Amino acid sequence: MRRTALPLCAGTLLASMLAIAPALRAQAVPKRTPEQMKASYDAHKGDFDYLLGDWEFTSLSREYGKGRGYWSALRLTETGQILDEYRVVGDNDETYTSRRRCARTTPSPISGSSSRRRGKPDCRTLARGAG
Repeated sequence: MRRTALPLCAGTLLASMLAIAPALRAQAVPKRTPEQMKASYDAHKGDFDYLLGDWEFTSLSREYGKGRGYWSALRLTETGQILDEYRVVGDNDETYTSRRRCARTTPSPISGSSSRRRGKPDCRTLARGAG
C-alpha cells in the first residue's frame, strides 16, 4: 500500500499540472505592435501631469507623530521621463530623509533607442545627482 501511494500522488500531480498548463498559456499577454504601443503611450502620456511641480506635505503617524516635508516632480524635456524627489524635514527644515526616483529608462516606443545611448541626460544620471 505504501509503495503505490507515491506513484498515485505523482500521477495525480502530473495530471493536474497538464490540465492547468493550457489555461496558463491562454493568459499570456499578446505581443503589441509598435503602432499599438505608440497609441497607448500617446493616450496616457499626460496621466500624471497634475503631480508636476513643488509641493509641501504634512503627515500624522501613530509611530512618529506629526511630520512634514517637500515633494517635487518634473518632466525631463529630452526624454519625457518624470523625476521626483521628496524630503522629510524637521521644524527648522533640517532633512531627516530624502529620496530621488524616476521613471525607468525605457526604449522609445517608436525608434527603439533610448536617450541614454544618445548621450542625453536621463533619470538614472539625474537621480544620482550628476546632472
